[in-house]
Amino acid sequence: MSTYLTQLSDYMKFKHLRSVLFFVATLSYSLFATGQQNTVETYPQATENKDISHQLMLIGGGLKLCSSKSPEHCNNLIFNDTHAQVSQFYLARETLSKIAETPGYTKLAANTKLQLNSAFDYFYANPMKVDSPSAMKNAFAKVSQAFDGAALFNNLPNSVYYAILDYSQIASETDETIKFNASKDQASKAIIETFIKQAAGKKNHDGSLNLVFSTASARDHFAAIHYYQTILEQAAVSVLPNENVTVTWLPLDQSLATLVNTDLRCEDLAQLQASHQLYDRQRLYEAAYDAQLAVCQNPEKIREQLAQAHGLFINGGDQLRTLRSMDLDLGGGVTLGNFIAQNIKNDQLIVAGTSAGAAVMAGGIYKGRPIPMITGGTSEVALIRGAFALEPAPFGCEKDQNCPLGLLEDDLTYHPQGGLGLFTTGIVDTHFSERDRHGRVAMLAAFTKTRYGFGIDENSAMLVNVSSPNHTDIEVIGAGGVFIADMQNAIFKAQAGKHQIIGLSHYLKHGESVQFEHSTNMITFKTAKNSVIADVKTLVPISQQGEFRRQVAVNCGTQEFHRWTVNHVAWLVNPSDDTRFHRITAFDLEGCSYRNLLFGVEN
Repeated sequence: MSTYLTQLSDYMKFKHLRSVLFFVATLSYSLFATGQQNTVETYPQATENKDISHQLMLIGGGLKLCSSKSPEHCNNLIFNDTHAQVSQFYLARETLSKIAETPGYTKLAANTKLQLNSAFDYFYANPMKVDSPSAMKNAFAKVSQAFDGAALFNNLPNSVYYAILDYSQIASETDETIKFNASKDQASKAIIETFIKQAAGKKNHDGSLNLVFSTASARDHFAAIHYYQTILEQAAVSVLPNENVTVTWLPLDQSLATLVNTDLRCEDLAQLQASHQLYDRQRLYEAAYDAQLAVCQNPEKIREQLAQAHGLFINGGDQLRTLRSMDLDLGGGVTLGNFIAQNIKNDQLIVAGTSAGAAVMAGGIYKGRPIPMITGGTSEVALIRGAFALEPAPFGCEKDQNCPLGLLEDDLTYHPQGGLGLFTTGIVDTHFSERDRHGRVAMLAAFTKTRYGFGIDENSAMLVNVSSPNHTDIEVIGAGGVFIADMQNAIFKAQAGKHQIIGLSHYLKHGESVQFEHSTNMITFKTAKNSVIADVKTLVPISQQGEFRRQVAVNCGTQEFHRWTVNHVAWLVNPSDDTRFHRITAFDLEGCSYRNLLFGVEN
């Protein structure tokens, strides 16, 4: 392989890189196949054993559950006006006067501050209620004929924008009504119900089921409490109607962890949260805020909660927020993350996370290198600018013209030390096929020399068993699937803003599973009971988003390479003799799964 790569490197110095991609793929697919023959075996036999104990559940986000804020996800359910109420905001003197005291306001340009003051004067004289940020923008549009109020609102720095939202909020999130059993999407229901069942398998036969959840991934982690509390309670009643189930919130956030881990005073919690652009929460969420103060004064309370828990659910948002919140010191040199990992090792706990809550689980060591945690970016920008071991640029920083270190908001960024290290097989990415994130996960895996990258589609999940020291077992559930990039023998070229990546890929659908043998690097696949082998080109119609997924599906079973271009990025897939395609129908959606499919991308 090394001689071949040397020859290939010389060849790739030609100007026309897209022609090179064709050359590389057609010439190298057999080499990839040969290189993988001793490390990949496929057994097309059914395996759907729901009694297997799992310790992790990584959800790709995008769950479609019925609530008054998402009535489109409800099955024949109509909410009245009260139920459909969204968080309300009151633009008036008493709600806006405090904004002038925030650090973000003091840093505004003189003209922006003048226009904002003019807008505040208008609302002082004409107070009004609005039901959403978009309605608030429309209200700003009316404040003056001398300037564009809507543009003013859109271009406010995040620190001022969130201060306006938070200080003017008058209705809490408890106004949202959730009806879990009325959710028409069966895959979303199945994912949550599977979490409940797996947690129930951890409890003592004579004890109650204890579920806890964290909302630390969200900027406003208080606002998400009611939603997850209700979802888990209703799902537990649906799955275990005769069981005693307790659902409680873990009062965590990154500010609390900072207070516990330093000499700062607990009374500084509100001030520290404001530094993270979260304001005035004690007014609306007094009980939850007091719960955080109680933990600050006695972190042992968190240990007690988790020691009794059988299931932990982590919400979506920002995985760095979650990681920092889990760094909370429980005493004796044990962090919350360490304590969770120990309970997983003892098979006492299943941890489920959606979106950011899934991405934060990645970590550990592969061949002496830490497995990174992806933190942001798009495939298109990653293929132009590469990957950066930096914190992501804050949302809106390009608008504010204050992005750090020359970053762009869409740059591919990662935490080089990884996340919680609960899932140690590879990088984890979410919202995957829907946002065509194949390029960014392949880029990060190749750039950091990490063998595997896992991309979990929306409304889909990986059930993971990590109880054995010898192997890791993964089963896929849901309406989408899981993409696995195997970069062991990848080709990775970067030169003058041009990148070319070629690797091996697998894609698993509902009911399929894979085992990773640690010592031998053997990968064993098992297909679902209802899968049908596709050995000739078959069009599988796809109603779900994602160009990569669609392009493969409409050529499911093809024996020839297939190429397409999106936004000046060229993609290619090329089957070998070891490639296997399967057609699978799950939750009334047909899809195409595959093993050992060579893929390539270049800009």
